Parts: sequence; C-alpha cells; structure tokens
Amino acid sequence: MERERKKVRVCLFCVVLLALAVGLVYYFSDVRPAERIDKGVLITGVSHLWQ
Repeated sequence: MERERKKVRVCLFCVVLLALAVGLVYYFSDVRPAERIDKGVLITGVSHLWQ
C-alpha cells in the first residue's frame, strides 16, 4: 500500500512540474517586446501626426 502511495505522489509531482514547465515556456514565448504591444495602450503625444 505504501509503495502505491509513493508512486502516486511521484506521478503527481511529475505532472505538476511538467505543467509548470509548459506554462513557463508558453508565457515566455507569448510575451512580446514593449514596442510591439499596441492593444490596450494609452498613446499620448501623437498630435503631430494630424498636422
């Protein structure tokens, strides 16, 4: 019984580590540089474009 519990704990720990790794890879691959972000950004100082 104790061996099965240990196996389950190890499997759950591996699943959590895998989910964490996938989340980090997704986060860092999805983050764009600040100069490319254009949605939801308040833009000021562009009045010279309309002249």
